[in-house]
Amino acid sequence: MIIQTFLAQFNMGYGKRFTTIKIPYTKKNKKITEYFLLEGFIKNYIIHKGFLTIWLRYSSNKKLFIHIKNISKPGYRRYFTYNQLKRYSNFNGTNLILVETHYGLIPLTKALILKTGGEIIAELQY
Repeated sequence: MIIQTFLAQFNMGYGKRFTTIKIPYTKKNKKITEYFLLEGFIKNYIIHKGFLTIWLRYSSNKKLFIHIKNISKPGYRRYFTYNQLKRYSNFNGTNLILVETHYGLIPLTKALILKTGGEIIAELQY
């Protein structure tokens, strides 16, 4: 539930052109934020008093991504085997897809390298 809140606030913050957003701190939220930082969707983040403060990045007054989609929801979990993930990656070439595996929360490309399946948490289209 916390991840869906994080993604909704992140998407809303971009839509309303906020410079910063404040999200409750959890390990998963921090991991997602680190991947967004590596991909260049945010400028920086800090952890302060139980919250993540995230500085959003824009490119010449344009959003850096199109949409964030929650794939797995609390009432409907979406689990994929390694072979299903391979097929899923063929359809979604330029998207950042986050997968929860027994290795932790990792991007789809890393899950394919490790040859493991898991629960697809979110897909960021850019």
